[in-house]
Amino acid sequence: DLIPLLAHVVDEWNNRSGHRIKLQLPNQSCVYSTIDPDAFGILMRNLIENALKYGAADQPIEVSLTEQAQLRVVNGGPAVPQSILQHLTERFVRGHSEISGSGLGLAIAKTIVQGVDARMKMFSPATGRQDGFEVCVWLPLAPS
Repeated sequence: DLIPLLAHVVDEWNNRSGHRIKLQLPNQSCVYSTIDPDAFGILMRNLIENALKYGAADQPIEVSLTEQAQLRVVNGGPAVPQSILQHLTERFVRGHSEISGSGLGLAIAKTIVQGVDARMKMFSPATGRQDGFEVCVWLPLAPS
């Protein structure tokens, strides 16, 4: 069940980041996926850390999960140019920023997504906005 796992990860990050992460969960009580819980935790750590690191410090990070196991992580800040956006999941590639980092977070996320037969897509500007960065991951649902 992804709901308690996601709530736990967000709670841990909120304790570290001054409660900058806004979590939106589906109304149903469970969203079952075939992803390994540890892989899900690593995926979330990389996506949230990336959003906190590169997003606007004065804007919240939005994390949401749908009934269909679509995960979204959105941060504010300037839009990432398409020429950079298309390479952000490559190892050691970083967007324009003075923040230190190795450029591996989104590469690790992409590897996990591919390993569990999921899909990941990045948008900038974020959906419905004129700024920001968004990562959407469609996780595999467990058979009912």
